[in-house]
Amino acid sequence: MPTAEEMRSLGEELVAAQRARAAAIAGLKSETAATLSQYDAAHRAMARETRDRLAQATAALRADTAAFVDELAAGTAARKSETAATLSEHDAAHQAMARETREQLAHATAAMQADTAAFVDELAAGTAARKDEVSAMLGEYDAAHEAMAQETREQLAQDEAALKADTAAFLDEVAAGTAARKDEVASQLAELDAAHQAMARETRERLAADREILEADTAALMDEVAAGTAARKDEVTRMFAEYDAAHQTMARETREQLAQDKATMKADTAGFVDELVAGTAVRKDEVASQLAELDAAHQAMAQETREQLAQDEAALKADTGAFMDELAAGTGARKDEVSAVLSEYDAAHQAMAQETREQLAQDEAALKADTGAFVDELAAGTGARKADVASQLAQLDAAHQAMAQETRERLAQDEAALKADTEAFMDEVAAGTAARKAEVASQLTEFATEMAESRAAWREHLAAAPPPVEVAPPPPPSVEAAPPPPPPVEVAPPPPPVEVAPPPPPPVEEVVPDDLTAIRGIGASMQERLNEIGIMTYAQLVEASPHEVRQALGDFGRLARVEQWIAEARDLV
Repeated sequence: MPTAEEMRSLGEELVAAQRARAAAIAGLKSETAATLSQYDAAHRAMARETRDRLAQATAALRADTAAFVDELAAGTAARKSETAATLSEHDAAHQAMARETREQLAHATAAMQADTAAFVDELAAGTAARKDEVSAMLGEYDAAHEAMAQETREQLAQDEAALKADTAAFLDEVAAGTAARKDEVASQLAELDAAHQAMARETRERLAADREILEADTAALMDEVAAGTAARKDEVTRMFAEYDAAHQTMARETREQLAQDKATMKADTAGFVDELVAGTAVRKDEVASQLAELDAAHQAMAQETREQLAQDEAALKADTGAFMDELAAGTGARKDEVSAVLSEYDAAHQAMAQETREQLAQDEAALKADTGAFVDELAAGTGARKADVASQLAQLDAAHQAMAQETRERLAQDEAALKADTEAFMDEVAAGTAARKAEVASQLTEFATEMAESRAAWREHLAAAPPPVEVAPPPPPSVEAAPPPPPPVEVAPPPPPVEVAPPPPPPVEEVVPDDLTAIRGIGASMQERLNEIGIMTYAQLVEASPHEVRQALGDFGRLARVEQWIAEARDLV
C-alpha cells in the first residue's frame, strides 16, 4: 500500500506536470500575441511611411512645378517688355539680343527638362525599390506565418504525444482507471481544446483585422495615386490583388489545417476515452480498496495542490503582465523616438524649403534688378553688362544644381538612417523573442528530466517491498557518574603557556555534492531542501540524526522515511 510520502511525491509530480503544461501554453500564447503585435506595428509603420513619403514627393513635385511655371512666366513677361522697348530703339541690337535670348531659353529649357527627367527617373527608381521592399517584407511575413503555423502544429503534436505518454504512464503506475483521473484528463483535454479554439479564433480575428487595415491603406493609397499617373495605379492594384489572393489562400489553408487538427484531436480523444473506459473496468476493484485508505492523505494533498496551483497561476500572471508591460513600454518609447525623428526631419525639410523659396525670391529680385540695370546700360550703348548677366545666370544655375544635389543626398541619408534604426529595432525584438523561446524550452527540458527521474523512482518503489521501519534505541540516561580523581603522583603539571604552540588550522576540504536522488523517496525538490539544511553528500546523510533531519525539514519531514534514506546512503558511501 503506498504511503503518505509516496502520495506526496506523486502529488509533487502532478503539480509539476500541471505547472509546466500551463507555462508552455502561456508561453505559446505570449509568443503568438507578441509576434502578431510586432507584425501589426510594423505594417502600420510601413503604411504610414509610404503615405508620408508619397505626400512629400507629391508636394515637392507640385511646388517645383509651380515655381518653375512662375519663374518661366515672370521671365517671359519681363523679356517681352525688354524686347519691345529694345526693338523700338535699336533694331540691330534687338535682333542680336533676341537671338541670344532664344539660345539662353533653349539651354534653360533643356536643363529644366533634363532635371525633370532625372527627378522622374529617381521617383520611378524609388517606387520600384519600395515595391521590391514591400514584396520582400510580404514574403518574410508569409514565411514567418508559415513557420509560426508549423511550430504551432508541432507544439500541439508534442503536447498531444506528451499528454498521451503521461496518461499511459499514469495508468500503468497509479491505476489510471479511477474516476478522479478520468475527470482530470477530460478537464485537461477540454482546456487544451478551448485554448486551441481561442488561438484559432484570435488568429482569424487578427487576419480579418489585418485585411481590413490593408484594404483601408490600399484604398487611401489608390486615392492618392489616382491623382498621379495611371500606370502606377494599375501596378499597385495588381500588386495588392496578388497579395490579397495569397492572403486568402493562406487564410483558407490555415482554416483547413485547424479543422484537420481539431478532427484529429477529437478522434484521438475518443480513442483515448475508449481505452480509458476499458482499462477502468479491470482496475476498478483493485483501486477501490486503496482509495479508502488513501482518501485522507489524498484530500490533504489535493488542498496543497490547489493552493500551489493558485500561487503558480498568480505568479505566472504577474510575470506575464510584467513582460507585456515591458514590451509595451519599449514599443511606445520606440514609437515616440521615431515620431520625434520624423518631426525633426519634417521641420528641417520645411525650414530648408522656406530658405529655398526665400533664396529664389532674392535671386529673382536680384535678377530683375540686374536685368533692369542691364537694359539701362544697353540703352546707353554698353555691351559689357551682357557678359556679367550671363555669368550671374550661370552661377545661379550652378548654385541651384548644387542645392538640389544636397537636398537629394540629405533625403537619401535620412531614409537610410530611418531604415537602419527600424532594422535594429526589429533585430532587438527578434533577439528578445528568441531568448524567451530558449528559456521556455530549457524549462520544459528540466521538467521532462525531473518527471523521468520521479517515474523511475516510483517504479522502483512499487517493485520493491517496503522495508521494515527501524525504531531508534532510547537515549542513555543523562546522569553520568563522576570519574574518580586521579592519584596525585600521576598528574603531570601543565606546560608553561609560552611553550604551548597553537594547533595548525584544519585543512579546508571542498565538498563535492552527491546525487541524493539515487536514494528511493528523494526527488529533486527534496534534494534541494536537504542541501539547504547542509546535507549534500551520502556521508553527511549517514552522520545526521533522523530526528534532527525531520525537524529541519519541517512539515515535509513528518512523513519522510529518514531511517530508510540513511540505510541506503550507508550502502552508497
